[in-house]
Amino acid sequence: MMAKDLSVRYDLHPPSGTSVTTSMQTSKTHKFSVPSGTAQQEYYRSLRDAVVAAKEQIGADLTAWRDTIGTLENMKEPGKGKNEGVDDDAEDEDEE
Repeated sequence: MMAKDLSVRYDLHPPSGTSVTTSMQTSKTHKFSVPSGTAQQEYYRSLRDAVVAAKEQIGADLTAWRDTIGTLENMKEPGKGKNEGVDDDAEDEDEE
């Protein structure tokens, strides 16, 4: 039985001056094995499982990048944070 692969590749272009850990790579290829030579239903089940695994892996990789870049962006722009856009007057009304 021969196996086929589902390959997913990404190339990221972070802002210049971004300092990242050695475990984070701007270009990466993930391969997920999809067995062939099985019944059609089993093949599509294996393919679906490979797609789910790819989605989870890419999601984890991109979340790490988002967290790193987001933290750097917040440090660049003082005064902007989680409460940006919150109306302070609404809090005062609740206290009255």
